[in-house]
Amino acid sequence: MTAEAALAQANVAAPSAESNLVTKPIWAQILSNESLNEFYPDRARRMAITGFSIVECLVNDAGSLEKCSLVAEEPKKEGFGFALLKIPHFLKVGANDETGQRTVNRPIKLGAQFGQLKGQKDGDGAQAYGLNLYVVGD
Repeated sequence: MTAEAALAQANVAAPSAESNLVTKPIWAQILSNESLNEFYPDRARRMAITGFSIVECLVNDAGSLEKCSLVAEEPKKEGFGFALLKIPHFLKVGANDETGQRTVNRPIKLGAQFGQLKGQKDGDGAQAYGLNLYVVGD
């Protein structure tokens, strides 16, 4: 399954749930790109495997993301879903999104594209791998 197909599948939900989805959060706490890259699954990095995953979480009263579940992962069993499920614990969104709507008790979908970091090398001079975190629907 391609990333585009998984995104289309992940976006097919009950209309009321989708209309309530936080798509333009104001981040109160987010990880740096360097910190995010540490979540790349070790085996996938060593084997030069790329992929993506999508999770859906609920924004709680404090702006933390909780009750996260895996929505899509490709390829399966390479650790991309498990890796992305660890990240929301380090994120917080503001009480309101960019449109001024409250974020509390609303769902948010996060995606991560795992792949090569173009033009970057790791400490051993090999191709560096990392991930790009994004909000699905943004």
